[in-house]
Formats: sequence, C-alpha cells, structure tokens
Amino acid sequence: MTRRLPLATEHAFSHARQSRISEVSRFEAQLHQQRAEKTLRTTCTRGCHHCCYYPMTCSLLEGIELHHHLKGKGLWSAPLQKACVMHVGKTWALPHPVWLLSMIPCPLLQEGECLAYDARPVDCRTIWAKGDPHYCHPHRFSVETPFVDRKQVQAEVARIDDAALQRYRLVYIPLPISKALLLAEALDRGELELEELGAKLYADYQKAHQ
Repeated sequence: MTRRLPLATEHAFSHARQSRISEVSRFEAQLHQQRAEKTLRTTCTRGCHHCCYYPMTCSLLEGIELHHHLKGKGLWSAPLQKACVMHVGKTWALPHPVWLLSMIPCPLLQEGECLAYDARPVDCRTIWAKGDPHYCHPHRFSVETPFVDRKQVQAEVARIDDAALQRYRLVYIPLPISKALLLAEALDRGELELEELGAKLYADYQKAHQ
C-alpha cells in the first residue's frame, strides 16, 4: 500500500502537479497548432527511442508521481527496481557527454516502448526533434541536433516544483529518472522522510565523487 504523505504535503504537491500539467499542455497545444499551420515539422515517430538513451531527468515530485503510477498499474516490479538500482549505479553524477556515449537505456524502456509513456516526466514529454532523426542517435548527438525549443516550459516547471519543495528545505534538482523513482520508493516505505532528502542527496553526491 502506498504511504500517504501529510495532508498539507499532498495538497501542495497536487497543486504543483496541476500547475505543471497546465504548463506542459500549453506547450503541447502550441506545438500542435504550429504543426497544423505547417510552420513546424516534427520528425518523432513511434518506435524511435533515441532520446531514451539521453541523460533524461525529472524532479523529485515527478518521481513520486511516476512511482505512484507504476505501482498503481502493478508495474513497479522487483526486476524494474533492480534495473533502476543498476541504472543509478551507472549514471549517478556521470557527466552527460559520457552518458550519451555510453548508450545507457532508461530502465523504463521495455522492448522499444516506454513502460510509463502516459505518465512520463516533463523532460521526456517536451523533447521533439525537428530534423533528421539520424542525428538524434546518442553517438551523433550535438548542440546542433535540431529540437523544438523548450527552455521556457522547463524553466517554469522547475519554478513550480521548487516552490512546492521549499517548505522542506529542498530545492528543485534534476535527477536521473531511476534515482527519483528509488527515492520515491524509500519515501513510500517510510525508510526516508522528505526533510531528510537534502542530506541524503548530498551524501550520495559526496560518495559518488570519492
């Protein structure tokens, strides 16, 4: 059973979630309009999952929501948890250029499909290629690989989550999806409290750089 957070916390996190959804919906509506008006052509297609090998991140709040989604669907299995542990072991504090070259798949990538596509984080939801998919491959990726500009929506989502976390003396930190999921699992099991997360993340960073 999922452990319920205090009511005030649930309310604050729910408000952040709704605000985040509104921002992403606005971004997606603008994207669809531009495509309909033929002022923008995106080249992402089902079956292409180059970005699932990118250093994709999410906030702690997104990790909690994603964990609830997976658990509610019966998908938070022992093999997936093990895959997340292995993924963190490979990616935690890993420089992004090295991550790209290493071709490390997201643990949610299962047989070419996202296990939690409908609940995927903002980082995944807002990445859209507008050029030759050939150059989206991690080994061919560069600053010149053409993507739809998403800086504004990313900044606003970071502001929303940061505001919700401040009461716990936490700040918005982009985490590997696997790391966010494991932290959410620890919270769910009662092994960790929100107020302890800052110290936990700091200790993990210190250990990774020893």
